Amino acid sequence: MYPEVLSLLRDCTGPAALFASLRAVLPVRQIEIARLMIARGPVSLNYVKMPAALTQRSLLVEDIRPQPELASLSEDRRAEMECDLANLTRAFLTALGRRGPANLELVAARRYFDRLMDNSRVVRYLARNFLGRFEDFHNLAVVSGQAALPA
Repeated sequence: MYPEVLSLLRDCTGPAALFASLRAVLPVRQIEIARLMIARGPVSLNYVKMPAALTQRSLLVEDIRPQPELASLSEDRRAEMECDLANLTRAFLTALGRRGPANLELVAARRYFDRLMDNSRVVRYLARNFLGRFEDFHNLAVVSGQAALPA
């Protein structure tokens, strides 16, 4: 295990098996996955397994067997998923570095709120059961739509 990764994960709690997943990838990828885990919040084994399993073969320490869920994927589909995950990882870490975790949480919360307010069943339920709060939510949705936060 790369010392910088251990330093990053020093204050994190999680299952010991996550280190086995991290050992399967090269140190540069270990650091990237560790930074993602820290930024995401609670460290979980499943969250580590996914980026480790979809790591490009050139970043693997040794040729590991794919996870059972990924074993049935064609090479083309797997390569596409690896590329997509690499792009998402880079975009997330760039946004985290540029805007900070609080802003990312605010953007995620705003988008979640917008999705809720776009759901007619949720809107009817709020209007029927929480009329006073519904007006507040509606006003927030209008303001959110007019002055959207940077994405």
